[in-house]
Amino acid sequence: MTTNSEKKEMSLAEFIVIVVIVGVLMAVFINFYIKNESQFRQAGFATIAQTFNTKVNAVHAQWMMDKQPPDSLCGIFVQQKKTSSACE
Repeated sequence: MTTNSEKKEMSLAEFIVIVVIVGVLMAVFINFYIKNESQFRQAGFATIAQTFNTKVNAVHAQWMMDKQPPDSLCGIFVQQKKTSSACE
């Protein structure tokens, strides 16, 4: 038969094991992140550059189809003339 103090010792040992496991996982993750930080940054910049290129191509395609600049360069191509030229 186990006493209350033995249960507390077991739960303390389990808590220590969990803390050690979490600490090891955090160390592995931080090490992985530090090693690959430049690749993450390059991937982010590549995504931004690709998005910009796609939007420029869309504006150019609209320009070529209409044979004039689009009414709005804010990414929304409107068929009707707007009274204000500012992007909303």
